[in-house]
Amino acid sequence: MLGEVTIDNINSSPNDISNPSLRFDAMNEINLGRVTLWSTGEMNFEILDIVSMETIYNINLVVSSKSELKVSVSEFIAKMKGD
Repeated sequence: MLGEVTIDNINSSPNDISNPSLRFDAMNEINLGRVTLWSTGEMNFEILDIVSMETIYNINLVVSSKSELKVSVSEFIAKMKGD
């Protein structure tokens, strides 16, 4: 298991577009990650290996509750740590 995952670069899109989003980047010793959540509940999770720059995790899903959101982000963080 790897060390801490740092969350950085939290951004939101303008609210006057048809499907606004919130995005944040995550990083640790060997991985870079990005999570994007749109107002429709759609989410994208992506993790890149820093050395090879290859995508090692990429998943799209739709969440419909805060509990689903929490579980999905927790799973992403675990993947970042190598769990």
